[in-house]
Amino acid sequence: MPKNSKQIKDAIRDEYVKCALDPVYFMKEYCYIQHPVKGKLLFDPFAYQSRLLESYHNHRFNVNMLPRQTGKTTTAAIYLAWYAMFHPDQTVLIAAHKYTGAQEIMQRIRYVYELCPDHIRA
Repeated sequence: MPKNSKQIKDAIRDEYVKCALDPVYFMKEYCYIQHPVKGKLLFDPFAYQSRLLESYHNHRFNVNMLPRQTGKTTTAAIYLAWYAMFHPDQTVLIAAHKYTGAQEIMQRIRYVYELCPDHIRA
């Protein structure tokens, strides 16, 4: 455990840099989701969700063939939150075929952002 203020500042900076460079690390360490039964939970992604996030990060275009109700929207919302937080002066577009769908995604992004610790949040 860091003992003096310089060590604490260095630890905070290092943690911020880890989050800025690796969206999967950010997702596993700092992203909370709303579970319908259990409430607020730290997001514990399945392996395919981590690969999906890496695919979003490493490739400009993605085509994914995935079944319903597997956490695709949650994973995308977490990536969008990470992207907006760690890439200054970027615009993120949320498009859905119905307004309520876009609102729900925005609520998920806002939830992830608001529950991040102050030293990570922009």
